[in-house]
Amino acid sequence: MCKLDLRTKVFLFITGATIEKEKKYTKNEARSNVVYIFSSYDEFQNYFSKYVKDVKEDEIDLSIYAKSKTGAIVAFKGLCDMIITKKRLQEY
Repeated sequence: MCKLDLRTKVFLFITGATIEKEKKYTKNEARSNVVYIFSSYDEFQNYFSKYVKDVKEDEIDLSIYAKSKTGAIVAFKGLCDMIITKKRLQEY
């Protein structure tokens, strides 16, 4: 897992976010406070690219919960999964 700055760690603690270490798409509904931490925006985009063909920045940016001063991206797992599911349905 990438290193987060103190401000982001405190923010996640106060908001009660639960960090999911394994970044894996599932169709099961995730709890609302589960987040993924990506070390960079490129890693964030690559996560979506694994599951869908066309990744638009404005669509995936909706799942971003916080950005760290170190460049890390904190994103909601549930929103990431929902975006992938909707994109997959559009592809068919």
